[in-house]
Amino acid sequence: MSRRKKDPLRALTETETQTLQQISRSQAASVMPVTRAHILLRVAQGSDYQQAARGVGGSDVGALSKRVSRFNQEGLHALTPRQGGGACVRYEETAKAL
Repeated sequence: MSRRKKDPLRALTETETQTLQQISRSQAASVMPVTRAHILLRVAQGSDYQQAARGVGGSDVGALSKRVSRFNQEGLHALTPRQGGGACVRYEETAKAL
């Protein structure tokens, strides 16, 4: 039995559901958004976090919980990866203007 979720997945809108289904079936998109869409759809269909994680290859349940929380706040923007570490890229003023 799993613990009570602090921030469970909110109800998806029809547009979000359609977009997640479209992304999850995409063969042209990168792996990360497709996997995240699969996870969110599984959770929306009633799977608990462990079942959803196992269904897409054993993702970390803690990371999945954070993903759901981020989706609740940002919506579909939570599918795109953030900057993964390292120094931020800095451009000169001339390069920014291009």
